[in-house]
Amino acid sequence: PRGRQGTVALTIRDLPIDAEVEGMETPIISGDVNATLGDRTADLDLAIAGLGDRPLTVTAKAPLQPFRRGAPTEIALDDAGAVEGRLQWQGDLGRLALAAGIDGQRFAGRIDADMAVSGTMSAPDVSGGVRLTEAAYENQDIGTLLTGITGEIGVSGRCCLAVKLDARDGGSGTVAVNGTVNLENLADPRMDIKVMINRARLVRRDDVDAVLDGNLAMTGG
Repeated sequence: PRGRQGTVALTIRDLPIDAEVEGMETPIISGDVNATLGDRTADLDLAIAGLGDRPLTVTAKAPLQPFRRGAPTEIALDDAGAVEGRLQWQGDLGRLALAAGIDGQRFAGRIDADMAVSGTMSAPDVSGGVRLTEAAYENQDIGTLLTGITGEIGVSGRCCLAVKLDARDGGSGTVAVNGTVNLENLADPRMDIKVMINRARLVRRDDVDAVLDGNLAMTGG
């Protein structure tokens, strides 16, 4: 073979998503997904309507190492190559969870997202952010309930994301998440996340009822 080339195109028209969540209307989505694999780049163009106030759109271009005749199926990212991408959406977290096929869990809330990345794989430039408001989460299997969730993912520096999330356990207990995700190298992101749990009742079952209190730390890649 002299090179690599491939294209995948998917069109969705008026597809109902089975809504087994009480009080939620069945989302009906439409959209287009196009992915292209070339000699030096991989491209993605996605637009899905029906999940919120505006379509969910994703555009991305990732650099690839040159095609090698001795390894025609090998696909590797080029750390020095230019990268481009943007995510935009305003909508309902519950509808997004249904479309993603997440079972046994309930989500609610609003997401406002507009994030972009440019630069190179090894030195990306990230901008924009994601905001979560009026949100709630319930895991029906273990009885976890989080209410009053607010959160934000924003840019802290050229290539570092600041993560902040606060929630209640449906009562007086609280959960807080703070930290950063370093994207200095997109192929090897590094995180430093702290979770603070203050007497939060996170398990409600007939056989187990657990109130947790303490701090957790997640670091590394």
